[in-house]
Amino acid sequence: MRWYYEDDIPMRQIETLCQGLGISKFLAQLLGSLGHLDVPSAFNFLNPSLKNLENPSDIAHLDQVVQIMNEACKAGQSIGVISDYDVDGITSMALLHRFFETLNYGFTPFFPDREKEGYGLSEQVVERVMSSGKFDLIVALDCGTNAVEAVDLLNKNGINVIVIDHHQPNCEKLPRATMINPHVDPQNHSTSAQQLCTVGLVFKLIHAWLKVLKTDHFAPALAIRLKPFLELVALGTIADLVPLLEENRLFVHFGLKELKQSQLLGLRSLLKFSGIEAGAPLSTDDVAYRLAPRINVSGRLSSADLPFHLLTRRDANMCDTWADALNRLNLERQQIEKQIVIQAEQMIRAYPKNALVYVLYNSNWHVGVVGVAAGKLAHQYGRPVFVLGQQGVCAKGSGRSVHGVNLVNLLQQANGYLEGWGGHPAAVGLTAKPEKLAALEQSLENTLRATFKEGIPEPQLHVATALNFGDFSEKLLDELEQMAPFGQGNEAPVFVLKRIILPKKAERFGNAGAHLRLSLHNVSIIGWGMGTVQLPVNCPIDLAVKVAWNYWQGKKKVQMYLMDWRKCD
Repeated sequence: MRWYYEDDIPMRQIETLCQGLGISKFLAQLLGSLGHLDVPSAFNFLNPSLKNLENPSDIAHLDQVVQIMNEACKAGQSIGVISDYDVDGITSMALLHRFFETLNYGFTPFFPDREKEGYGLSEQVVERVMSSGKFDLIVALDCGTNAVEAVDLLNKNGINVIVIDHHQPNCEKLPRATMINPHVDPQNHSTSAQQLCTVGLVFKLIHAWLKVLKTDHFAPALAIRLKPFLELVALGTIADLVPLLEENRLFVHFGLKELKQSQLLGLRSLLKFSGIEAGAPLSTDDVAYRLAPRINVSGRLSSADLPFHLLTRRDANMCDTWADALNRLNLERQQIEKQIVIQAEQMIRAYPKNALVYVLYNSNWHVGVVGVAAGKLAHQYGRPVFVLGQQGVCAKGSGRSVHGVNLVNLLQQANGYLEGWGGHPAAVGLTAKPEKLAALEQSLENTLRATFKEGIPEPQLHVATALNFGDFSEKLLDELEQMAPFGQGNEAPVFVLKRIILPKKAERFGNAGAHLRLSLHNVSIIGWGMGTVQLPVNCPIDLAVKVAWNYWQGKKKVQMYLMDWRKCD
């Protein structure tokens, strides 16, 4: 992994920020590294305000969708909502349900069966929806942008269709639906709008709809406050790995505060069964590594109905039961994933050392878990990895990328070998005939070799600066917290501890010794997933670490996380 330091920011700009905001040079340097080089921009970053939300009506077709849905509800039309089964899809459905419930409106929710119906707005799930009753309007959440055939089927049956989605279009023509998706015509949308995931777009819809209802003096809407809805928006936004900048940053900043004091019984149960200490501040890591996997797992191994019920029902005992069930499913998922990774590693050992991509297939692998396995393998081997199981007559799975490789561009070149695909530059889902996988892999390999003549770009670690243990004061950590929430586009700063000498071997802990732990100067340093790393003792090494407050039993102390290491020059 290549370490690189931020380019020096002119001292005059640092001093301007320090004087204008009354902050330290350390904090000014961090702000400058994110491009906040003037006082107004830096002030807005450090002082998030919902007043800075963009006008929801700036999103194309959003006002039209508000009008369609408002008229449908007032006319008592039958509405069905189909959503994806990941966290973004589930929170989008739960958010819309919460708004409808407050207005005394209703809709019928549907989630695809991963095994039988596949992803998103498929013809199979549409047939199930139509067989369950008569609908005047179908709303597709977090899916539908490329579902031309499924939307045609709905249209032929006289059903109006709305699509609210953030996935990239990859078909020659769009479905005949009223669509909210900033990626369809990015030139007409702000950068902030293009960064929203679906739950963020649903929030924008609710924001605009609420304005209309209050203007019309619709009684149930008059007492509605938008801020409590942000707990669900934060969940989906963090889990979907969209950039935590601009509006997403606002959603997560305020959403985490709402989540901590949530009035939703299901979220309280989920926090409890995820082992998150009551009263401690919530971080994006708490959501990404504790809450989100438990919401995700049901759609992977069972049904997304379970977490949806958890986020929408008002029975405390049932919420505890559902949260416990998700906890147990997550443990099962971890075991299945572990076996897939072990078997996949055996396959990778048979590849040529100079291979640039791995397409790994086993008909016995669970298609609901392969995406997580692909992510771990891509990180471990520094290559894009596609992991596929079997669904019907097709191989179905997921791909995960590495620094510098855009999977959307990659799969566009290999479209002829695929039955279907979709996703983002860093993560995709795909379906192919098993007999075409070898040709698919060769096509991907050829494209990568033509694109990266010197090989896949080396993973990079952006380092903020080098510090000593004595520099990590309470003031410095409090200043770091002003930069949160951390995530895509605003990564937690990495610091280098230079010429560290370990007096003894780091301790391995966790399942099969998966993690590392060491203690220096009374500070604990954890290396998640680094159990196989051999840190040399009694010789100087540099450690790249992240640092944060660790809250436990009402107290807080410095906690470091090992990101990488190297021998001293």
